[in-house]
Amino acid sequence: MLINTKATEGNFVDKVTVQMIEQIEQIKWIPLAQPRLVKGYNEQPGHTITYAIYPKLQVLDYIEDLCPLLITELGSHPLILGKAWMKRHGAVLDLSTESLIFYKDYCDHPGAPKSVPPCTTEAKQSGTKT
Repeated sequence: MLINTKATEGNFVDKVTVQMIEQIEQIKWIPLAQPRLVKGYNEQPGHTITYAIYPKLQVLDYIEDLCPLLITELGSHPLILGKAWMKRHGAVLDLSTESLIFYKDYCDHPGAPKSVPPCTTEAKQSGTKT
């Protein structure tokens, strides 16, 4: 999975990964009301996306019952979660530890994380630089 702050047009899942999700979740692709042309990482136009899937998603201890994923060809990443997803769920990239942190009580839906924000007492005591 890739967390990408430059992915501003949604969350994406690779077509091969979708096949596995379909079998596990017993859900089907849903046609988009209007096709979407998205840009690639290099700002060049990518493929037109015509389908989405809404599986249950778990990231660390965080669980989202229906996560919208646009289906496309991603190449080396099975899943990309974008900037809007991070903002909606209070997720922050900690580049010093190369980890994802969810702010406590940011979301109020079932499965929302109850972790602590960065720069906690525990982090300082463990010698982690903040």
